[in-house]
Amino acid sequence: MEEARFMSIDLSQFHQVFIDEAYEHLATMESLLLALDLETPSLDDLNAIFRAAHSIKGGAGTFGFTDIAQLTHALETLLDRLRKEELHPTDVMIDAFLHCCDLLSSMLDVHQHGGEVDQARIESLQAELLHLAEGDEPLAEVSQPSATTQPATEASWLIKLHPAEDVFAKGASWEAINTDLQALGELQVLSELSEGQASWRLLGNPERADLEEIFAYVCAADEVTFTLEETGSQEETEDDLGFGFFIDEAELPAELDKLQAEQEDEQGFGFFIDEQSLPLETEMAATEPNKAATEKAPEKKPAKSASSGTAKRPATAAEASIRVGVEKVDQLINLVGELVITRSMLAQSLSALDPMEHEEIYSGLSSLERNSRDLQEAVMSIRMMPINFVFGRFPRVVRDLSSTMNKKVALKLVGEETELDKGLIEKLADPLTHLVRNSIDHGIESPEERLAVGKPEQGTITLSAGHQGGSILVEVIDDGAGLNRDKLIASATKKGVPLSENPTDKEVWQLIFAAGFSTAAQVTDVSGRGVGMDVVMRNITEMKGQIEVDSEPGKGTRISLRLPLTLAILDGMSLRVGDEVFILPLTRIIESMQPDSEQLKTVSGQGRVVHIRGEYLPLISLYKVFNLEPRFTNPEEGILVVVESAEGKLALFVDELISQNQVVIKSLETHYRRVEGVSGATIMGDGRVALIIDIEQLARMTQPV
Repeated sequence: MEEARFMSIDLSQFHQVFIDEAYEHLATMESLLLALDLETPSLDDLNAIFRAAHSIKGGAGTFGFTDIAQLTHALETLLDRLRKEELHPTDVMIDAFLHCCDLLSSMLDVHQHGGEVDQARIESLQAELLHLAEGDEPLAEVSQPSATTQPATEASWLIKLHPAEDVFAKGASWEAINTDLQALGELQVLSELSEGQASWRLLGNPERADLEEIFAYVCAADEVTFTLEETGSQEETEDDLGFGFFIDEAELPAELDKLQAEQEDEQGFGFFIDEQSLPLETEMAATEPNKAATEKAPEKKPAKSASSGTAKRPATAAEASIRVGVEKVDQLINLVGELVITRSMLAQSLSALDPMEHEEIYSGLSSLERNSRDLQEAVMSIRMMPINFVFGRFPRVVRDLSSTMNKKVALKLVGEETELDKGLIEKLADPLTHLVRNSIDHGIESPEERLAVGKPEQGTITLSAGHQGGSILVEVIDDGAGLNRDKLIASATKKGVPLSENPTDKEVWQLIFAAGFSTAAQVTDVSGRGVGMDVVMRNITEMKGQIEVDSEPGKGTRISLRLPLTLAILDGMSLRVGDEVFILPLTRIIESMQPDSEQLKTVSGQGRVVHIRGEYLPLISLYKVFNLEPRFTNPEEGILVVVESAEGKLALFVDELISQNQVVIKSLETHYRRVEGVSGATIMGDGRVALIIDIEQLARMTQPV
C-alpha cells in the first residue's frame, strides 16, 4: 500500500520547495561568480557553482520544468569545461552566467505566479552559453548537431515492460504509469499490457533515474528495459543520469573529502532519496581532478546498504532547519504580545494585594514575568535575519552600474552578520539601492578625475551595519568628491526649496532628500529627475528610523540610517497629558527637564522656544496638538522632553513622566483609522490603550506654540 500511495503522489505539492531551493542556489551562484578571481580562479568555487546549477537542473527535470532544465543544461556544459580547466573564465563568461541567473529567476517567477518568458531570449542565451563552451569555434558551428550540443528533445527512450507477475498487484494502474511518463515528455504507447509485456516510446531525454523511479514501485527492476535512442554521444547521456540532487564523486575535485561529499549529496530535496541506498563505491571515487575529462565514467553498480559500523555524520543545514511561513511566525509573535499584555494586567491587579499575605502569588507572577520575557525574546529572534540578505545583492548592482558608467568601483561590506527584523530587511532594500546608485553616480568620480587629484582610480563604497545603543546603524560611505554646499544652495534657491538665511551644513545636506531636488546636469537612466532620495527619506521615516548625512568636499560622503531592532516591540517612555497616556520611543529621547522662566522665550510670529544648552528649540504643547485638558498649562510646572527628529530637536511639553517600559505595537489603522502624529497604539497593564507618538509626523504637522 505504501508503494501504491507513491504512484499516486501529486508532485505539484513540492513545487514551492523546489522553487525556494532554486532561488537559494541562484543566490549562491551569483555571489560566487561576483567573487571569482579571473586570473587565478578557485576550483572549489567553480565546483560549487557547477553543483548549484546541477541541482537546479535535476530538480527542474524532476518536476517537469523542461525550459529551466534545458537552459541549465547549457549552463552546466560551460561550467563543466571550466571546472575541468579545459577553458579559462573570462569577463564575457561571467556576464553570460549572471544574465543566465537573471533569466532563471524570471522563469522561476513565471512558474510560481504565471506569466510569459521571452522564448527568444532563452534560445539566444542558450546558444551563447554553448558557443562559449566550444571555445574559439564560431557560433555558426554551434548550431550543428554534435555530441555536446545535441538538443535533448532529439533523443527518445524505448521502454519495455515484461513482468513475471501481475503488474497491478501492488495497487498501481495502467493510467497512473502513462500519466507519470507523460509528465516527463511526449509519450507514444506502442503496445498495452498483453501477453505479459508492454512497450512505450518516450520522446525527449529525461533522466533514467526518473524512469526507474516510476517502475520501481510496479515490479522488479530487471523486468523493465530502457533503451536510449539518440544521435548524441552515450557519454553525455551518462553525465545526465540521476535526479541531480546528488553528484557523482568521480566528478568532484580530489580536495573534497568523504564528509563534504556526503553533505553535498543531500543539498537537494531528499524526500525521494534513501540514504541507506547510496552506493559505497562512490565514496571512494575522485582520486584525480581531471580524470573525468580523459576517461569514461565508470559504470554504476547496484546500490548496497551502508555498513552499520559507519560513523554517524553531523547534521546538515537541511536537517537542522525547517521552512515556516511568515504568517505563522507573525501569529506566534502576536500571541506572545497578548501574553505580555495579560502579564502586565495581572501585575497591575495584584499591586493592590499585600505581598506578605500573597507571597506565593507574587512568586508565581515573578516566574511568569521571567518566562514570558524569555519566550518573547526567543520568538522575536525567529524573525531576525542577517542583514546580508540585503547586502548580498549589491556586489551585482555595483558591478553592473560601474560598468555602465565607465567607472571603477569596489564594494566593501562590513557587519553582514548583524541581525535585523525580517520586516525591516524587506523595507530596507529599496532605500539602500537608491543610496548606492546615487553614490556611484554623484559621489564616485571617473578614473581620470580621481587620478588627477591624486586618488586611486578605483573608488570604494562601504556598506556597514552594526548595533549602536538600542538601534541598528546602517551606513553607506563613499570616498568620492563629497557634496558641494554652494551647488546645493544654488539649486535649492532655483527650485524654491525653503532654506534659512545662514543654514548649517546639516541643513544643507538634508536638501538632497527634498522632493524633486536634483543637482544633476543631465537626466540619465540612473538619476537626474529628482526622484529617489525623497523616497529614501519617506521609507526610512515609515520604518521609524532616522537619516543623517555627513560630507567633506574631496573626501567623500557618509549617509547613516538609524533603525529600530524590530517593528513589533518598542522600548518607550510612558508620559501623561491630562487623563491620557502616551508612549515616546526611548531611542529618540535626549533628555527631560523642568525649565525655569529665564529659559522660555517668545519669538514674534513663531511661537515659544526654550533655550537649552546654547540652542533654541521649538516648544510644542501636546495638549494643544491632541486637544486635551491638561493638568498644567505653564511649562514651568510641567516637564519638557527633548526629542530628536529629522527636522531637528524638539521640546515636548507634558504633564508628567510615568515609567520606562517595553510595549507591544498594535496597528491603529487596522483597528480604527490613520491618526496624524500617531504611529500606533499599545495596551497598558491596566487595560487602557496608549497612543505611540510619531515624532517625525509631529514635527512636520505642528508649529511652535
